[in-house]
Amino acid sequence: AEGASVIIGPLLASSVQATGSIARSANRPVIAFSTDIGVAGRGVYLLSFLPQSDVDRILSFAASKGKKTIAALIPESTYGNAVNSTLQDVAARNGITIKAIERYTPGAIDPAAQRLSAIKDQIDALFIPENGDNAASVAKALSGAGLDPKKIQLLGTSAWDDPRIFSTPAFANGWFAMPDKSGYETFAAKYRERFGSDPTRIATLAYDAVFLLNALKKNKGDKAFDAETLATPEGAIGLDGLFRFRQDGTNQRGLVIMQVNKGEATKIDNAPTNFP
Repeated sequence: AEGASVIIGPLLASSVQATGSIARSANRPVIAFSTDIGVAGRGVYLLSFLPQSDVDRILSFAASKGKKTIAALIPESTYGNAVNSTLQDVAARNGITIKAIERYTPGAIDPAAQRLSAIKDQIDALFIPENGDNAASVAKALSGAGLDPKKIQLLGTSAWDDPRIFSTPAFANGWFAMPDKSGYETFAAKYRERFGSDPTRIATLAYDAVFLLNALKKNKGDKAFDAETLATPEGAIGLDGLFRFRQDGTNQRGLVIMQVNKGEATKIDNAPTNFP
């Protein structure tokens, strides 16, 4: 009512859903930061770090390295559900066969790993979208089930970006996808210098949203915030690297591939600088 042309935010899915319904009625786009793709859609774009992008990138990279048959060990959680929802489609696009998907609840990973032991000689990679909280439990379960990470390539998501993963021997040489952190680190240094504290990790998302809208307004004028303009196929390069909105309101990102090595992770494949 005060004349806003576009709304940046909010963060939580329920808030995005409420905001989106009001903004649509006024034909105003929303750029929000929820990771729940269920709230994306016509006029509501998510500029968050979506697990679906991680899955796409890591499986594409694995396929490029000759991995053809994989299994997945996925937690029963909101994050696990998001990953699982896209796994089979992404695998099919990359010519990868999924031999089995095992889900597990907290504290019950051992039986799921044991079920995978029967096919351990039929897979060349194992996808485990876990975080540092359960790194030790995963390592124990893999060992108990005879799933040797030296023989089966472990694959992960940006949830692996955790010192506890890096220091767990079972994850050594594992590959995972994540946004390039170099832009964030430069931003964080400037932020600390100005404000004397660290920014939250998602601060760059808001920065990139404003950057994108300013650029579109400068280059496209009155059409800057039209659906066709916001979801331009070329995308843009922000602090967290290359990104673009899809027509369905989700986003696609250019991610790096990292490899776990002796207490740290090293980049083994750069993020793309343009979309095919």
